Amino acid sequence: AGNFADDMGRRLCQGPSGSRQSAAGGFETDSRQGYRGFEDQGKPDVFRNIYGILGVFAFTLSILIAHFVYGLASRDGLLEIYVSAMIFLVFIAGFGLIISNYSDTMLQAVFMMLFFVLIFMLMSGIFTPVSSMETWSQYVTYFLPTRYFVNILRAVCLKGSHFADMTFDFVMLSVFAVAINIVAVVTYRKQN
Repeated sequence: AGNFADDMGRRLCQGPSGSRQSAAGGFETDSRQGYRGFEDQGKPDVFRNIYGILGVFAFTLSILIAHFVYGLASRDGLLEIYVSAMIFLVFIAGFGLIISNYSDTMLQAVFMMLFFVLIFMLMSGIFTPVSSMETWSQYVTYFLPTRYFVNILRAVCLKGSHFADMTFDFVMLSVFAVAINIVAVVTYRKQN
């Protein structure tokens, strides 16, 4: 019985290929093993954008569920919703690149992204109105792009607003997307 438990424990705790378990209990990847990109694997360039395509698909699916299951849908604001979602997707991609620039392992990057995304969501005003937050946290939300994305979604879905009505939110969301991607490119360091 001891051998079975040891074997199952080893199988459950195996890391990804090319990794070994460290003394602290985590997994260390052999630094000599580099990630082979899509070019090396012989796949077409279209597969590089699969995450963006998946993001648009998931967003479309959520809009369809909101419409058909819950009856929540904008009458004529799909263009505004998709443009804001694309800008937000560009922001999140740049933010993910910054996180990966400063992370040593993929697991560290995942936990850091989870930490920041949770803060972004909790402070965005999607669960509780920003006006009901403490005064200091209301000021913090001005520095979070999710606040502007949620403002756009609310304005379009609840009020039927258009681009002209939400210029400030679109400008701020775009500023965040451009700024975070500039920081991502500047802090990018190629790893061998």
